[in-house]
Amino acid sequence: MTELTSLPTPLKMLFGSISAKNSPEHIRWAFQEYGDRMSKGDAQGIVDLFAPDGVIFDPVGSQERRGKELFDFFQGSFEAMGGFIEMRLEGEVRIAGDYGAAAFVARMTIDGQDMIVETLDVMKFDENGKIASTHNYWGATNVKAGRKPEKLA
Repeated sequence: MTELTSLPTPLKMLFGSISAKNSPEHIRWAFQEYGDRMSKGDAQGIVDLFAPDGVIFDPVGSQERRGKELFDFFQGSFEAMGGFIEMRLEGEVRIAGDYGAAAFVARMTIDGQDMIVETLDVMKFDENGKIASTHNYWGATNVKAGRKPEKLA
């Protein structure tokens, strides 16, 4: 990881103006945990990553789900997709202040068909390190036939 002090002056000035309440390590951890808990089918574990009033748009443009609705959303998704959704990070988590963005490859089984969905998830973190919001970008062009998903132990 590049230290702020080793960057050219214009970048130091740019990044120095961005405040953050969360460390980059915490944001990376949260993205990894989000994927791991999806891969285990752990709806409550995922909800625990969110702030009490946290919100998800999955996909962006669909109905917002907030707070207590999150458990039902994740549990319902798992029930419709064989109990879990294998989610793996694809590349590095990009971090700016209290925001992170990362690509995920999600594998699931829907109505007996093995599918892959490529997503780009953008999360904002609150002062307690919880997910305040996540906007998950994907659409019909990002859904493909795929291999059977694998559940994490």
